[in-house]
Amino acid sequence: MIGRRLWGLLSLIALMACGGRTDLPHPPIPDAEIIDEPEPAREIPCIDVPLDGSPVRASLELEARIGAADVIFLIDVTLSMGEEIDRIRERLRDRIAPGIHDAIPDARLGVASFADFPITPYGEPGLDYPFKLHVRATDDLIQVQSAMDALRLGNGFDEPESQVEALYQLVTGDGLFPHIPPSLGCPSGGWGYACIRDDSLPVILLFTDAPFHQGPRDFSKYSPSVLGTTPHSYADAIVALNGVGAKVIGFDSGVRNLSGDHLRQLARDTGTLDEHGRPLVFNIGPTGLNLDNDVVDAVRTFASSFIQDIDALARDPNPYDEVDVEALIPAIRPVEAIPADGIDRIDEEANRFVGVRAGTIVTFELVIDSSLVEQREEAQRIPADVLFRGDGRIALDVQRVELLIPGFDGLGCEELADNDRSVGGHRVAEEARSL
Repeated sequence: MIGRRLWGLLSLIALMACGGRTDLPHPPIPDAEIIDEPEPAREIPCIDVPLDGSPVRASLELEARIGAADVIFLIDVTLSMGEEIDRIRERLRDRIAPGIHDAIPDARLGVASFADFPITPYGEPGLDYPFKLHVRATDDLIQVQSAMDALRLGNGFDEPESQVEALYQLVTGDGLFPHIPPSLGCPSGGWGYACIRDDSLPVILLFTDAPFHQGPRDFSKYSPSVLGTTPHSYADAIVALNGVGAKVIGFDSGVRNLSGDHLRQLARDTGTLDEHGRPLVFNIGPTGLNLDNDVVDAVRTFASSFIQDIDALARDPNPYDEVDVEALIPAIRPVEAIPADGIDRIDEEANRFVGVRAGTIVTFELVIDSSLVEQREEAQRIPADVLFRGDGRIALDVQRVELLIPGFDGLGCEELADNDRSVGGHRVAEEARSL
């Protein structure tokens, strides 16, 4: 994560007593700094488990937002893109990265680029390339800045470029002999060329001023006989992108409409839309003068417009002890959303909220099978983690709860908490007297 979420500092009470030129609205955003502060410890709620097995209505609430995301800069490096690339380099650390992190706190960044196949009439031999990864998705901003600084301009003989092949390779890592080697894999986990995390949302920021080879409606198809291989089609790229849930935000600096037309079609085909259903494509002008604000505005608009399905699963923080938490909590049911029109519906069969809009508060209840735990003389405290997921895969949040199985004395969470405070107060007093 590039920094951490900015939280207010919590105090422990003494001795036991939380733009650019575009049709999309984007008000200016002040420059931000990355401040790396530790997140405050959450209070762990205690939940009394009824021995009759009835459902427990717990206050498990989540504000819908984008969770983990890997944001990849995919940049056209043909000769006409020099000013735009310079602007990204200049404002990455002080403006662009902090702005992305402000909109998506658990964001990592990566860098890839493209020009065209290095074969006449498409690209310059020995200089151009259809796709190259410069740095995998990482939370190390120094690596990302170094990758940006190392970008070198190519040429590109004809007007269209290899955006389609680059998009396909970025999310698959397949390679295309003899022009693109396959990915070397992801030693630390993940997938695709950029090693996207398994539980994150892939977000591609595509910068270009040219239309696409192999573009929508078979625009400017390559000749396989000239390339010596068969490149991937636009349909191939869309299937690959949608197969992993990738979203593509376009940044157009072309002087003609074709590049923007292709970016808008790509946004529609990948569901990268604002809350009004408009493609998230920004016109940054031929020099990218306001590019830094455009990128921040675009990501902020994307995050505030994001719609997803949300469910929750129990996870056992102590999988090797005698209690199977995932069996103890066989289901976590969706209960309500605030506002009610912040969701499309509740799917009771799949136990999920469908079509949840950003900012909506969703509430779940736990179903606990207390028959799996034998009652004992003293109460049993069982920790459990609740994993909230977006679209069945993206990690949104994890909340720790404590399940309390009452003992023969019948004491519950409140009584035991009072006892803990009393014992803690006596301990503090004894320590104070010993000083």
